[in-house]
Amino acid sequence: MKPQAIQIKAVEIAMAIVFREENRIFALETAHTTYQMKVDDYGFLLHLYYGGKVSGDMDYLLTYSDRGFSGNPYDAGLDRTYSMDVLPQEYPGLGIGDFRSSAVAVRNGDGSECCDLRYVSHEIRQGKYGLKGLPAVHAQEQEAQTLEILLEDPVSKVQVRLLYGVLEREDIITRSAVIRNGGSCEITVEKAASACLDFVTVEYDLLGFYGRHAMERNLQRTRVNHGIFRMGSRRGTSSHQYNPAVILAQPGTTEDAGGCWGMIFVYSGNFLCEAERDQFDQTRVLMGLSDELFHYPLNPGESLIVPETILGHTEEGLGTLSRMFHRCIRNHICRGKYAHETRPVLLNSWEASYFDFSGETICALAGDAAALGMDMVVMDDGFQHRYVEPKVNIVMVDATRSVQNDRMLPRGTLRDLPEMLHRAHYFVVTKCPEKMAPIDRRILRKVLVSVAYQRIYFTRYESFMPRAVFEGEAAPAPAHRQPVIALSGIGNPRPFLAELRERYDVVAEMTLDDHHVYRVRDMRQLEALLTRHPGAAIVTTEKDAVKLGGRDRVPRAVRERLYYIPINISFIEDSATDLLQKLEQDVTTGN
Repeated sequence: MKPQAIQIKAVEIAMAIVFREENRIFALETAHTTYQMKVDDYGFLLHLYYGGKVSGDMDYLLTYSDRGFSGNPYDAGLDRTYSMDVLPQEYPGLGIGDFRSSAVAVRNGDGSECCDLRYVSHEIRQGKYGLKGLPAVHAQEQEAQTLEILLEDPVSKVQVRLLYGVLEREDIITRSAVIRNGGSCEITVEKAASACLDFVTVEYDLLGFYGRHAMERNLQRTRVNHGIFRMGSRRGTSSHQYNPAVILAQPGTTEDAGGCWGMIFVYSGNFLCEAERDQFDQTRVLMGLSDELFHYPLNPGESLIVPETILGHTEEGLGTLSRMFHRCIRNHICRGKYAHETRPVLLNSWEASYFDFSGETICALAGDAAALGMDMVVMDDGFQHRYVEPKVNIVMVDATRSVQNDRMLPRGTLRDLPEMLHRAHYFVVTKCPEKMAPIDRRILRKVLVSVAYQRIYFTRYESFMPRAVFEGEAAPAPAHRQPVIALSGIGNPRPFLAELRERYDVVAEMTLDDHHVYRVRDMRQLEALLTRHPGAAIVTTEKDAVKLGGRDRVPRAVRERLYYIPINISFIEDSATDLLQKLEQDVTTGN
């Protein structure tokens, strides 16, 4: 079958990104590296080369020969020398005859799982692309260029925009992908990577970083052998158990010499890195979102933005690669005042004293901190201490409890007399309703603010789906309206219980005092409740989950059915930045 003709318009804005129309090769150039890819006669985007700087075209690395049991695309007809199972690719999809790990997997509206991506168009522009709602490398317009390549499945109309950012002076290339449903039926994205590197040569080591609490980021160096090596996180965070950064190195590469390639996933959630050596001794490395329990529906016209991967290469060893990434993150990831300044140091009295403290030890600790140049001490519950003269007082107010009608402990819940509120500099109102009316905020301002310099901010809780307290032991989290046992040991459990009642069938409640220390009798009571309600799960607060984190103290029957509701605090009207800026001014210059 004759290959389909494809129209391509050549665009060249800067020498960092060049498209050569005569052979349809893209070349991305940094100070010391070259990255090349090619649109072939069938519209597939093939990876050619990523390594030390070269001046010629690298398509001679593509080899075509009859490979047994490696299928051919329909377009190739009877040409047995052309197989996607062998050719290096930029963004391989599932279901196109490539039996290696794929960068993208899509379940189409008809139930089929195939994503046959072909070249449609491209654009080269000055400046670095951005990713809405996600962290990414940033740069001034003159510091970077962007290449955007549009691929599309001609049948399902699934589109993928491949984004490449080139920071020439930094020797950095970034990659991301935007997957869009251009069809008429809902689709489900079941796997999505932002970067794929295919190497046609053999013998590489993979360097990754593992760890645990208080022992983070330990180096592990493994030879990439035949098969697939997977490393990632299922915790909802990238975590210190496994870091979303890997290095592919030639054997014998040291800190000072040898070729190595780095990949850093700019994302703090679940991730997956795969390294595979195939039947022909070729190596593929993928970096992207974790595919475990990942099912992202897209209605027609909707898109999924895949977080960015930062790529770097050097022939001068691991140390040079590390410093290259350091410069990129320091100059093009970190933002704000302290991107290039010494950051303030917070002294944590908990790590210094744990529960063995008094007024004298805290004062001594503050004195030692001041001698070292630290200039701020943060105290919890310090407002009511008359001997303390704070520079800034921040008072937290519970929106679900009326301050003006409350009393001081022990007859009420207040830590100090209501008439002492004039000493506060800031009020942060917590647990506000999701749709708090402006009139309600004005009423609280009138009640709390009595001095002109006082400021007030409103926050709400955002809650998420339950997570297992003990990962790997618990069954799937309870679904909507399933029976649950509510467990809480917090100061005001009413909002937590109300939310559980909206989501689930609360068959029992175990409500304990704030700061409750869990003991054996509590575990026995939970076991009794589970026996009484055999189909129920235990759902608790994030604070209680921390206190219950000791595996040895929690019976297995409880561990297998124990979940917590993660929460996040968000400021209404996006006022968090204003609060931090005002606090910084007060601390550094005075009220």
